[in-house]
Amino acid sequence: MNYSDLKRFFDSQIDALTFEKLIHDEVQMYKHNLLTKKYAPVTVNYIENEYMTINAFHLKKICDAFLNGYISDYEMFYVADGIQLCHHFIFENDEVEDMFYLITDPEINGEINKEYITNLLSYI
Repeated sequence: MNYSDLKRFFDSQIDALTFEKLIHDEVQMYKHNLLTKKYAPVTVNYIENEYMTINAFHLKKICDAFLNGYISDYEMFYVADGIQLCHHFIFENDEVEDMFYLITDPEINGEINKEYITNLLSYI
């Protein structure tokens, strides 16, 4: 996943469907690895010395894309894992970080569906 693509999505320079197309192939490999190997690395291609503060708006944007059917559950997991693992993303506060953690790998957090995400968003 390219840092710049995620930033453009968060900045509304590209829509969720365009973002999904940009990460689709990587997510398919990620999903395959999760289902077969139980380990799925996420690579974030970032711009050196550029950092993004992740806040509740970003969480809502990812969750809304899932709730509206623009991205799949595995695409949401992939993005959340990438944000969690790349040191170029800094969380605004612990609450946002904890909520992102709750939408990562289903092996850790269990099945994630629209009801789960709607409930999660009610805490923002």
